[in-house]
Parts: sequence; C-alpha cells; structure tokens
Amino acid sequence: DGGQKLVRFYDPSGNLIEVRTPWDKFVNRE
Repeated sequence: DGGQKLVRFYDPSGNLIEVRTPWDKFVNRE
C-alpha cells in the first residue's frame, strides 16, 4: 500500500475526516 494509512478523526465541528497520508510523515509530526 506504499506505506499509506487511512486516518480518521473529527474536526472541531464534529465532521468525520478521512485522510490518506504517508505514515512516516504522520509520525514525524511528533
């Protein structure tokens, strides 16, 4: 899958957001 993950979270308005993101970039945000 090229190291991509489907990330789900809710924005401040309560809308469900689904984002496909390279997991290495996501982790590097720490």
